[in-house]
Amino acid sequence: MRQRKRNIHERRMRLWQEQNGLCDMCGLPMDYEETCVDHDHSHCDTDSRSACGYCDRGGLHAVCNSLLGFANDDIELLEKAIQYLRMKVIKLCCF
Repeated sequence: MRQRKRNIHERRMRLWQEQNGLCDMCGLPMDYEETCVDHDHSHCDTDSRSACGYCDRGGLHAVCNSLLGFANDDIELLEKAIQYLRMKVIKLCCF
């Protein structure tokens, strides 16, 4: 099993290079050091350092990765958050 686990630094470098140094979520540039390895927490251990590497989704900025983490990868919750922001922007600019 130990051989299957991939080193976090190798995983981060691979994603950063494959994505040309851009965040896979927002598309903005990021330094290698700030790249977080986003992975499917339902697949393996929640600690990214012990994740298997096969469930990696992409390299993200810490803020982008945290956004998904705080929402527990709940797509419905994230869609509600988007609707909330759209509704509030419209109300604020059109009162």
